[in-house]
Amino acid sequence: MLVFQEASKVKAIVLYEDASISKHEDLNIEGLSKMTNLELLIVYHQHFSGKPTSLPNKLRYLLWDGYPSSSLPSFEPYNRLVQLNLPNSRIKRLWNGSQVFRSLERVDLSYSKELKETPNFEGCPSLKRLDLTGCTNLVQVHPSIRDLKELAYLSFRDCDKLVTLNLDHKCKLSSLKVLDLYSCKNLKNTPDFTGLPNLEHIDLGECTRLSTVHDSIGTLVNLTYLNVQGCIKLKLPDSIDVTSLQTPKVHVTDRKEKKDSSK
Repeated sequence: MLVFQEASKVKAIVLYEDASISKHEDLNIEGLSKMTNLELLIVYHQHFSGKPTSLPNKLRYLLWDGYPSSSLPSFEPYNRLVQLNLPNSRIKRLWNGSQVFRSLERVDLSYSKELKETPNFEGCPSLKRLDLTGCTNLVQVHPSIRDLKELAYLSFRDCDKLVTLNLDHKCKLSSLKVLDLYSCKNLKNTPDFTGLPNLEHIDLGECTRLSTVHDSIGTLVNLTYLNVQGCIKLKLPDSIDVTSLQTPKVHVTDRKEKKDSSK
């Protein structure tokens, strides 16, 4: 069995699953919590034994493809984490309650198919990018997401079970530029865009149950990309000025327009 050595001087670990490590050989990861100076951890290995009870407070960059546990180990309140990337993980709940990540700018939980709810983001005031692409069992979005003033990119792409996204006029998402809801096949309504005044890119493609878009979309003066291709039930509100959008990136499938164009 391979074991992470208890080396307080280690600052970076990059681990790939290659020929030098048997696919049937486990790595014991309990020693990670004792690497007090670790700043960068990149892991692409899939076979582990043990479970870290905590991660080093000096850790700034974490990329763990296929993270094997259902939740994240604890961090001390004054941690330095900037990027938290756990694609293809087994995460069910990222953390309980409100955790403090003052420096955290990026969270990637894409294709974490067991994730059912987003965490409380109250302690993440610097978050700029949140990627939940392919979280096919996600059904609940914590309301604290509405207060992420620095958030610029938000993706729920291919979140099949997401029915509603409760972002109302009280939202403080003034920095949000990209909202990706592509192929959220059970999404019934769009959010109120009043609290998202600087949106430039909205992808609603293949949202097959979506029938209406909130009228406030017409107030988005910076909107240049809107994809509604495949939204077979959707009728765009009169408030939206399609002429301001950048063609040919706009895919409008409004049935009335199709009928008129066939004359």
